Amino acid sequence: MNIEAIKARLKSLDIKGFRKLKLKRELYVIGKQCAFINKDTAIELIKEIYSLGFEIEDLNMSLELADKGLLDTVTIKPRNI
Repeated sequence: MNIEAIKARLKSLDIKGFRKLKLKRELYVIGKQCAFINKDTAIELIKEIYSLGFEIEDLNMSLELADKGLLDTVTIKPRNI
């Protein structure tokens, strides 16, 4: 998919932490625990990830945490088209 595009965008936003989970299904985690992402940056990042063809696990919860400035990690998976 567009993993390299996501990695490049994370680097430009100065967000550390991107890894693939070792599961049968394809999941990735963005960010580090307890390293909160800025509110505006988090909302922008969620929109960009969705536009690149990925689903965000617990999207509503992620948006609520981003709005409060408490978002630290985002779990994404490729969208089935």
